[in-house]
Amino acid sequence: MPSIFILAFLLVGFIPNLQAVDKIAPQWLYLSFVNLLCGAYLFYKRSSYTERFQEVLTNFMSLFYIGFVIWGAISYFYAVNPTEVLVNMVRHFNTLFMFLHLGILLYNIKDKNNLIAVAITLILTIEVYAVLNEALAMYKAGGIQSGALKGVTANRNITAFSIAIKIPYVLYLVLNNKKLIFKLFNTGLIFLSLFSLSMIQSRASFVAAALIGLGLISWTLLQYKKKRKIKELIPNIFYLLPLVLALVFNQIFLSEKGADALSRASTISLSTDDGSVNQRLRYYADVATHIASNPILGTGLGKLEACIYRL
Repeated sequence: MPSIFILAFLLVGFIPNLQAVDKIAPQWLYLSFVNLLCGAYLFYKRSSYTERFQEVLTNFMSLFYIGFVIWGAISYFYAVNPTEVLVNMVRHFNTLFMFLHLGILLYNIKDKNNLIAVAITLILTIEVYAVLNEALAMYKAGGIQSGALKGVTANRNITAFSIAIKIPYVLYLVLNNKKLIFKLFNTGLIFLSLFSLSMIQSRASFVAAALIGLGLISWTLLQYKKKRKIKELIPNIFYLLPLVLALVFNQIFLSEKGADALSRASTISLSTDDGSVNQRLRYYADVATHIASNPILGTGLGKLEACIYRL
């Protein structure tokens, strides 16, 4: 049963929209249902999970998260938009219960890092397949429509970030697994992930991919400086080679099909002539102003959620 519940929580991102206007509505409903069933199961088996309950609930991260949610609920009384607080509190309690439930279910597993990395890698495999499947259909029809590459999410930006944020977990498996076949599979997945990002054309994800590369290079250089062994630089190959190949394939097969990654990347700048950049800079300035004006209590969870959504 614990394995079934863990799998159920991991699959929330793949729940279809079921003809809803907003795709996340069925996902929140599904998550509420899974939380309810999992909570009932843990209560029924409470005698077997007493130690886990105590350890998870008294963990610093859990206490910090619980405190944040409680503070968010209290912000109803001074929030700019109290109605929005009520709406978002349901979501925050949902994610809090999911966090606590997973903490309890995963408590006795020894190698949590590897398990989490494997689970995220499997999810990434499905996401990349969904993007490539959409792209192939577009390619056969005559060209890639980057804005329509949504994969399993609601829009391309969420899809791009969902892919980019999972790449470091695949790198973790590459660097910590000695079997060649697993290294090749995960390196291939990194290539397909980066190739998918090159088609989605989200500029922010390009920045994220570059930061992943810089982070890896910095870490390997630090290891090389400590140990003075050239093998400490080898991990860079598992990311930089797929990155170069993804760009080469993009230029060969997609540059004339509406998905030229290099041309899109060349538009990344902080120039205020770019309308998209201008819009985001206004949002950042708005957030900074609110933080400076309300450094302790803030302006309520509703306002915070609105700012995050616009960012």
